[in-house]
Parts: sequence; C-alpha cells; structure tokens
Amino acid sequence: MTSLAETERHKAVIRQLPELLETPDEAAIRLLFTEDFRLHDVKFPDWPTGHAGALRMFTHMKAALPGIRAVIEDMFGERDRLCVRWRFSGTTGNGARFEAIVVSIYRFEQTRIAEDWGADIPLPEGHPWRTA
Repeated sequence: MTSLAETERHKAVIRQLPELLETPDEAAIRLLFTEDFRLHDVKFPDWPTGHAGALRMFTHMKAALPGIRAVIEDMFGERDRLCVRWRFSGTTGNGARFEAIVVSIYRFEQTRIAEDWGADIPLPEGHPWRTA
C-alpha cells in the first residue's frame, strides 16, 4: 500500500521534469528514472528504453520545440501511479506557436519513474483552450 507521503514524493519527482526540458542532464536522469525505464507512446513504438530513452525524450522535445515550456495543471495518484495533465507550449522550427495538452500516467519504482504512458492533444490556433 502506498502512503500519502510516498505519493507526495512521486509528485516531487514530477515537479523536477520541466527543468530537464530546459537543460537535459544525464545525472538527473539517472536519479529520476529507472535503469529499465519504458516510454509507451503510440507515435514512437520502438523508443529506446532505460536512461538513454529517458534522456532522448527530453532532447527530442527540446530539439522539436525550441523554448519549450511545460506547466503542470493537475496531478493526482494512488499506489505506484501518478497522473499528470501537462500544458506544453513553445515555438516550432518555422516560428509558429505550439501548444498542447498532454495527459501522462507514470509508474514508479521507489521514487524513480519506471514507465510513462502519454497522450497529447495539439491545440490549433484559435482553440478556446489555448492560452496564447
């Protein structure tokens, strides 16, 4: 059984992820993700596992959206899972503004992320959920 304190420790891990978007850091990846971390994303079925896959996740997003910003809008969990509703924004390579809502479910082993399931919803210009 997961305690409230453990859920709060999981949330503290997630709150560190936006900083990794700004500065992907291998040492931080090793602290926050398990050695056999797995990303489950329908768009990337063959994503590498482990620390290399976790690091690539952050470098890939930063390369695709320079100046990317991630904001946690909701976060709740139980047992070894935590669900987060993110708002990602940034500028594409051609200068267009990008904004998306992402819902991610993370599974933890101790206080490290072992698995990440995510689904994103890009918000087109003029969408009422957009902030910019």
